[in-house]
Amino acid sequence: MVSFLKPQTVPHPIVCRWVTIVYSVVVSFIIYKLVDLVMKVRVPERDETLGLDLTQHHENAYTVME
Repeated sequence: MVSFLKPQTVPHPIVCRWVTIVYSVVVSFIIYKLVDLVMKVRVPERDETLGLDLTQHHENAYTVME
């Protein structure tokens, strides 16, 4: 039986995938923190409670507060 998959080559793609995943998560977190330093990423809790359509866009779309 001929095997094209050598035992020493199996860990290489698996390690490469995990390195790529960890790198992507770390870089994304750094970008998120940099953006958060420059401007707020989240809106205030009051605006979330009232609804962003009302507080940000001044529209009465799906307001639950009367």
